[in-house]
Amino acid sequence: VSVSVSVCCVFVFVFCDLCFVCVMWSGQGKLPVTIYPSSFQQQSNFTHMSMTEAPGRTYRYYTGTPLWPFGYGLSYTTFDLSLATQPSVTLQPSTSTTLHITVHNTGDRDGDEVVQVYFRALFAHAPAVPTRQLLQFRRVAVARGAAVQVQFEVFGRDLSLVNEQGERVLVAGNYDLIVSQGHGNDSLQPIVLQA
Repeated sequence: VSVSVSVCCVFVFVFCDLCFVCVMWSGQGKLPVTIYPSSFQQQSNFTHMSMTEAPGRTYRYYTGTPLWPFGYGLSYTTFDLSLATQPSVTLQPSTSTTLHITVHNTGDRDGDEVVQVYFRALFAHAPAVPTRQLLQFRRVAVARGAAVQVQFEVFGRDLSLVNEQGERVLVAGNYDLIVSQGHGNDSLQPIVLQA
């Protein structure tokens, strides 16, 4: 009898812990891959492994509309992002600019948000220019109703591309910095940088 009572007590404690976690914690995760529509198989030549051949492969080169994009994720709470300060707009390989992003939890629960920063080259004269590329990300815990500031330092060399000789080069031109929460829509207007 004492064994069954112990098992029942353990079950009750585990069940209560799970209920408490479900009520108080906002689960949060982001996809590390792109989920393509079924038409992707017919559009792609799988005997040729070019990343850039239409319709493109990975989130960096895919030109179609994915079912769920790389970095997509949901939460049981909601967040708003805002740019706290305007970064400098001209970069050289060794210089940097800092993005200060304010993450405000506008929902009813405490939660984590993963703020993602991508870059996109606004020119096509270099080979294999990605449609967007992840630069950095930060996961932050934000209590309901609170706001947290997140910093991203972006160097000019972070915007470099690999040329046909396999060398990293910072191609002169304009780049967009894109701040995203991964819901398929970019959270802020792109920030244009010049290299």
